[in-house]
Amino acid sequence: MRQKAKARQFNRKDRNKVDKMIRQDIRPEKASARLELEDELFISHERIYQ
Repeated sequence: MRQKAKARQFNRKDRNKVDKMIRQDIRPEKASARLELEDELFISHERIYQ
């Protein structure tokens, strides 16, 4: 069983990564899932829409 990534503050680097994915026409739902699978970041698609 995989462990969940530890919660941490959402920073500018994370924001840039999400922005880049959105500019590549990746939907927020897919961006959220991809980041979580890569154990990089846990962010909900609702948060990305904000």
